Amino acid sequence: LLQVGTDQTPVDLRTELTEQIEQIRSDKDRATVTVDETIPDVTVLADDLLEAVFRNLLTNAVVHNDKEVAEITVSTDVSDETVRVSIADDGPGIADDHKAQIFQEGEKGLESGGTGIGLYLVETLV
Repeated sequence: LLQVGTDQTPVDLRTELTEQIEQIRSDKDRATVTVDETIPDVTVLADDLLEAVFRNLLTNAVVHNDKEVAEITVSTDVSDETVRVSIADDGPGIADDHKAQIFQEGEKGLESGGTGIGLYLVETLV
């Protein structure tokens, strides 16, 4: 059973995000990852599943990309109370009329070999 929002502790954002980026970069034949500016050296309040959020978003950007090598860009925006992490890719995109559905459990594209839980899991964890 997934216990979301429990045991939140201070987490070093740079360490967590960099670790997941390096995992994707290790498969150099499939993806390149560019980081806009430096990942800020900040602490965020999160549980142990923050890494799963980043891993799912980065993996999704590779798996559902129609290019030979996926180009992924990670950027961050820090304000007084929050940090926004954005993960963008050069894949085919999602049709506007399908965007509301992609975070539902079991939802996947027609040509997807995925499980349909990656983005559902991301939304639940966030």
